[in-house]
Amino acid sequence: MIPRSILLFASCLAIALPATARDDGNLIEYSYGGFAEGMEWAGPMLYPPPVKIYADGRIVFFEGKLFWVGTVEPRKLERLERYLARNNLLAETHRLIPVRKGSSPGYHGGLAYIRYLSGEDEILVGATLLPSSGPWARLVDRVRDCIPSEYRTFLPAEARFSVHTRESPTDARPWPFSASHSLEAEDSVVFSNPEVLAAILGGMSDGFSWLSSSFSEGEQIYYLILDEVPGWFGDSGLSASLGAMYFEQREEGGE
Repeated sequence: MIPRSILLFASCLAIALPATARDDGNLIEYSYGGFAEGMEWAGPMLYPPPVKIYADGRIVFFEGKLFWVGTVEPRKLERLERYLARNNLLAETHRLIPVRKGSSPGYHGGLAYIRYLSGEDEILVGATLLPSSGPWARLVDRVRDCIPSEYRTFLPAEARFSVHTRESPTDARPWPFSASHSLEAEDSVVFSNPEVLAAILGGMSDGFSWLSSSFSEGEQIYYLILDEVPGWFGDSGLSASLGAMYFEQREEGGE
């Protein structure tokens, strides 16, 4: 049995940031996140959505270690909207879907999620496995079918990173911006310079539950974890909402 104090704490985190805090024009997105060891109460550390489609037809997706942006063909968008509106998986919000076949979202467990619409209309469903078949997998395939044949590099106006030190990764590149911004370990740094953003985002690698780029400056190696891109990726209470869903099911005796 999970201590009531932890359940209440997780629920308060979710309530503190209402659905309207995530009113970003979202139509559909999906992703996953892993739990830190022994810290399920904090919610999963979320990976940026592999595909996110906005209600106006914009699409941002991650593929080949690069971010891309394009526009969904109008007829495909209309068909997707009808498909999502009648999809039973999205009939009820804030629930975990039973999954029999799939892989763990993290080394210590975690949650996959699908987020439909935004603001007060948001539908959020989760699963303790990354489903490899069934309605969830079919929905993801349908979303991915909307990726257009023409797209361009996604370069946001700004992005927030956390900077960490590490030992000799094989993929470290020289940091070319020492004159304007010397790297140092810090919890949060925001870059808006297009050249800096292009260098960091242009070739990120998978981590535990994040994307990062490694750079060398002097004798030190740094890796920059992508934490937020306003309007596309960033917590805004999503992790806490998923954590509360997880603990509610555990308390009720679910998976």
